[in-house]
Amino acid sequence: ATNTVDAGPYDSPGANADAGDDGVTIPALNQTFQSTIAVAVAGAGGRLQGYIDWNGDGDFIDAGEQIASDIADNGAGDANPAAGIIGVAVTPSAFTTTAPTFARFRWSTALGLGPTVFAADGEVEDYRVTISTGPPPPSCPAGLTLFNQTGNATAVTTGTGVLNAARALGALAAAGTSPPGGASAEINDAADTLVLDFGALAAQYSTIFVSTARDTGTQGDTAGLTIETSADGATFTAAGTYGTAPATYPSAVQNALERVNLTAPAGGVRFVRLRTVNADDIFVDGIEYGAVCLGTATIVAAKTVAPAIATGPEQFQTPGNDVVYTISATNIGSGSADAGSVLVIDSLPAEIEYFNGDMDGAGPATGPVFFSQTGAGLTFNPATDVAYSSAATRPATFAACTYAPAAGYDANVRHVCVNPKGAMLSGDPDPTFAIQFRARIK
Repeated sequence: ATNTVDAGPYDSPGANADAGDDGVTIPALNQTFQSTIAVAVAGAGGRLQGYIDWNGDGDFIDAGEQIASDIADNGAGDANPAAGIIGVAVTPSAFTTTAPTFARFRWSTALGLGPTVFAADGEVEDYRVTISTGPPPPSCPAGLTLFNQTGNATAVTTGTGVLNAARALGALAAAGTSPPGGASAEINDAADTLVLDFGALAAQYSTIFVSTARDTGTQGDTAGLTIETSADGATFTAAGTYGTAPATYPSAVQNALERVNLTAPAGGVRFVRLRTVNADDIFVDGIEYGAVCLGTATIVAAKTVAPAIATGPEQFQTPGNDVVYTISATNIGSGSADAGSVLVIDSLPAEIEYFNGDMDGAGPATGPVFFSQTGAGLTFNPATDVAYSSAATRPATFAACTYAPAAGYDANVRHVCVNPKGAMLSGDPDPTFAIQFRARIK
């Protein structure tokens, strides 16, 4: 949206009379769940007004239907820190219409514009929207990738007063089985606190399962558990409860594991905090997520060639002189590479012959391949992590590199294969490693 004059129509049954309505990105809208609408804006002094006809009565004048009021780019109410994009956070109530309805956005230098009044400049954009019941589909913050796989707690970050807290780690036992103290953590005092760490971010709006049980007898009719979640381990929000009265338990069975199913809030869940409502015994078998957000590795590589000797006639890349190949790789992604997955296979030009010896004489290398790294977290053993191939075509795997080179210069080496071990880490600054070897120009 710009704050120049827009003379196009905006009232139409399909909210499509103005072909220029393209500045607003509206995500899935779900009752009781927060979403953020992105509005692209340009022009000095502009202010954003936004409306959604929540009850579907054909106007934008009912209480709560104005969702943005005089918001400037990066001003108060802007939920997006990027310049040129205003984020408008909205949470449809449980009473909004689920029939198709409409949203309107106005961008102008005029302040306090209503949904229908004239303005001397700016733009009006209308959109047809549908609000759904239930949570949105699971999703991840920017930079992370959604994986539909399950996982369990990997660590106890707080176990104050909890008996056998570590027994709440790992896979869940089957629902309905008995949770004796030897198989579950036990919370039996109002001061007890158990915080479990997934070790990864469970996707926002995914399902979180808590496997828990109450004791037998009268305690089994009053025991209760408060469940809170956090993405960072610092700020926890209430997510649900378990028990406190017979009618509130999933079943009437005591001393048997039951599942409490929760929806992960916006931002996702890494930590789950469990505390008793009273001093009655609660067994905690563990927690589980149904979808997870993981960083992915993005490795970029570059290859350079330089003279092996920097002075005299050997400094030139001419026949008979040696050169050093340097292959550098950097993980610019948000996650580590899978363990053992880093494989470099470099195919040599026919015009050079590989040098199988100490590549730099008195330098730091002690063999034909020199490996260095900064923050990559890899290990390198030249005896097992370097191999060669004499094949005409590039090998597909490290195992296919089976040629044993002769000492000195060997023109039969057509491919140099390097497979450092471990998981290449991610981080800031970006981790990197380099491989160097020597060859002679024929």
